[in-house]
Amino acid sequence: MESTHQSDHFVVKPEQKKFDTAEQVEQAWLASSPNNSLDHLSKVTKITLGGNSYGFEACEWVAKTLASCESLKAIDFSNIFVSRLRAELPKSLKIMAEALLPRDLQEVDLSDNAFGPDGVRAFECLLINGHALTVFKVTNCGLGPEGATMIAAAMSQNKHLKLTKFHAGRDRLENPGIKALAQALQAQGSLQEIHVPQNGIKDEGMVELF
Repeated sequence: MESTHQSDHFVVKPEQKKFDTAEQVEQAWLASSPNNSLDHLSKVTKITLGGNSYGFEACEWVAKTLASCESLKAIDFSNIFVSRLRAELPKSLKIMAEALLPRDLQEVDLSDNAFGPDGVRAFECLLINGHALTVFKVTNCGLGPEGATMIAAAMSQNKHLKLTKFHAGRDRLENPGIKALAQALQAQGSLQEIHVPQNGIKDEGMVELF
């Protein structure tokens, strides 16, 4: 969905603001919208939230609002938890991920959020149930071998999943993580692009990937 027309792409202004309440995030979304209204959300195909920080109450509001986004195909959740405690990220991420399940998402970007393996448990429902998903990005999320293995396991549960792009740079995947991912991606037989720099992958892991 990277070629989405601007009129179909809703971007919340990236102003490094910290949204703790539903009222704060609603005002920010209204200020970013045409005519100070959210009526257009039913027609947008992509939403980008990065550049601001969302607390749990704000994420609850976002989850409820996503329910009206009937045409949504791509969501960019990158860089949305700056300054948040790592312990609070999974529940915030989980409520938004579950709100996206009814949508036929094609692209999900969760990059630059340090949620680690606990975060994978929160969003794995998208990988298990996403029949239309083709692009998945989790660069710089602190996955480690454990998180990577969990992602691979979630993907392996979805027989309909056919990723064409997978990004997981700077995630400390190491050999165990990349091996698990390589096997899951090979089973799909659809990958066209993979981006996994700076992961401590040694020769054995690269051979498995290739």
